[in-house]
Amino acid sequence: MKNGKNFLRTSRRDFLTFGGMLAVMASSNSILLADREVKESKETKPEVFKFAFLTDVHLSRNLVNRADDGLRKALRHAKDQGAEFVLFGGDSAHADQGTDEEVEQVWKRFISIVKESGLRAYHTIGNHDGRVYWDEDPKKACYDREYEIFEKYCGPTYYSFDYKGIHFVVLNSLYHNSGKGWYGIGPEQLKWLKADLDKTGELKPVIASLHVPILSLYWQVTEGTNKNVDIIANYKEVMDLFDQYNVKIVLQGHQHIHEEIMEKKRHYLTGGAVSANWWNGEYFGTEEGYLLLEADARGKISWEYVDYGWDGKNHCSAE
Repeated sequence: MKNGKNFLRTSRRDFLTFGGMLAVMASSNSILLADREVKESKETKPEVFKFAFLTDVHLSRNLVNRADDGLRKALRHAKDQGAEFVLFGGDSAHADQGTDEEVEQVWKRFISIVKESGLRAYHTIGNHDGRVYWDEDPKKACYDREYEIFEKYCGPTYYSFDYKGIHFVVLNSLYHNSGKGWYGIGPEQLKWLKADLDKTGELKPVIASLHVPILSLYWQVTEGTNKNVDIIANYKEVMDLFDQYNVKIVLQGHQHIHEEIMEKKRHYLTGGAVSANWWNGEYFGTEEGYLLLEADARGKISWEYVDYGWDGKNHCSAE
């Protein structure tokens, strides 16, 4: 019995030791499992970020409607909503009106206000942003200096950049030599765009920005008519190119109304206007506002049109 007691005692001690080892192993496995879950969580849930699309500010030498104050308020509002940068959609300034000196002053005011906001800014060229001499006949208009002032203050008229897993393509929609209408994406730029998207690949999510829309129902909404104007002339060519890549969103300006059009699996978002009815109140039901977008590297993107609280009719002052 003595040996039996020793046997039982030894077995119990060994059992307790073994049990302790199991507890340690279970604890270690739990830690490893938790670490793996955290790692997998980070891998499957990429960082979400917000940015703001502000189009058609129409800052001009005319200070009657206090556009400077409106722009400041829109930028401050976007920053308060968590926007990490702002993408301007064109017609930021009236560079096609006034003397060279007056236009320089308008652009200097615009750039200064944007810098005050502390937000990183990217710029899309619009039809009012350059030195253009208009004519009712597109063939008689003069575009010799159209990009000059924009490039001086904002940089290239088309380019791309990456931000937290999303590829952004910013386009110049002001090509006038197609013979089919006022606007388009020129052949040289199309060649660049294809090369840029080839380099990006077929899987990476892409967001494109241009001023004059690819798709819009503007004339149907405002006049009840169909007109092949105020969209780019070679829209089908650009859409077919986009179909070869993972272009998720196309951000558009020019129309001053907020539209959302889905074509295949792509959304065309016309971003209203910071100025709405050129700083004179709402425009066909669209208030002064901007698009606030939330995105991640998986291509999950959401958005809303935000009224930043400006009332154009109650913000006038003498020039």
